Amino acid sequence: MSQLSKQVITSILEKNQSKKFLQSIEIEVYPEIRSTNLHLLQQGYQGKIRVCIADSQTEGRGRHGRQWHSPESKNIYCSFSHHLKIELSELSGLSIVVGISLAETLQEYCKSLIEVKWPNDLLVDSKKLSGILIELKNISGKNEQEFCKVVTGIGVNVESMDADSKIDQPYISLAECHPNQELSRNEICSNMIINILNDIDIFLNAGLSHFQQRWNKHDAWFGKMVELEIGNRIVTGLHRGIDEYGALILDIDGEETVWNSGEVRLRKVSE
Repeated sequence: MSQLSKQVITSILEKNQSKKFLQSIEIEVYPEIRSTNLHLLQQGYQGKIRVCIADSQTEGRGRHGRQWHSPESKNIYCSFSHHLKIELSELSGLSIVVGISLAETLQEYCKSLIEVKWPNDLLVDSKKLSGILIELKNISGKNEQEFCKVVTGIGVNVESMDADSKIDQPYISLAECHPNQELSRNEICSNMIINILNDIDIFLNAGLSHFQQRWNKHDAWFGKMVELEIGNRIVTGLHRGIDEYGALILDIDGEETVWNSGEVRLRKVSE
């Protein structure tokens, strides 16, 4: 597996993107870091979109406070930060957008369909390929203007994990999804940067409606009975997709109910 390189990533971007796009971002690549999300959250206001990529993390994090296993030189750990003057309610569909964009980007390297488990875990054959963690923080910019810092963290399993990996759920890697292919983490990172940042820009300007059909193609377990876990409570219903804000729709005993992101965990009902 080739080493991650800022120079190589930038070179790929220069071949495929405009100078304006390149001038809008700042890329950092580290051999090891505590957490790419934490690193960007600790930074002050900057006008540019920052991209932090690491070869390994010592304190990688997932949703619901879980640890994200981050071995060296095997996978991709990447975070983006935006500074936005926007209401938090306008970001309710962001996790959906990032999940779709990432699934479409990684599909090039996977023979089987990549599904998105609401709101944004990527699955192949019900095994986890990638996870996304979005964190928000209010900060002050120039002239004491208030901004919302949005940090989007992504972990992608590129190579197969060791058998003794401390992972508490079924998982899969791109190497297993399409055996014998040559995988370049630099190329994958470049494609992620291009596609995800472009899709976030579309979302910020046009909302979630542009992504509805794209979501439907990758929606895991649509039309199937699922369990929804909220704290110590579990509800069961028919998965009916998402609404215009990205919330999950469940049909429970013939009544459609709506569930917001960040409060629930989705599980497939045992047969």
